[in-house]
Amino acid sequence: MRSFKKKMLILLFGVNIMYAPGIAGAQQKTFGEELTEIFQEVWPYKAFLAIPKINEIAPRLIIPIDSFGKVQEGARCAEVDDLDLLRELNPKAILPREHLYRLSCKSLLTAISKIEDLPVPRNGFKDDSNLVLKFYFGTGIVQVLTY
Repeated sequence: MRSFKKKMLILLFGVNIMYAPGIAGAQQKTFGEELTEIFQEVWPYKAFLAIPKINEIAPRLIIPIDSFGKVQEGARCAEVDDLDLLRELNPKAILPREHLYRLSCKSLLTAISKIEDLPVPRNGFKDDSNLVLKFYFGTGIVQVLTY
């Protein structure tokens, strides 16, 4: 009888170890998943799926934000801004698929103008920090690069 109880306890303990992390992980969304949901409401990424090779670009958006998650003025697209700065030194500089980057940048800036504040992660934001996000136009996923 004692060995049966011992085996049952070991079995229950093993089952808890296997399934507990999955259950706990399923309840918490990551910061990137929350941002993806927020942006998908205002970002028309599905409209871009008809554009050839749109899956090959993933523009980065730099968003100034305060410590409470309020979006500040001055959001910009990294690739387009870098190209514009580079063209001041070298007028012949090119960015492959530049027209797609400029079009996607306009779309992202329009989307960010519709968002007032973002969810603050557990560790919060530093005062006057920049949130750098990468947008995948083929899937609609938003990846957090830095904050």
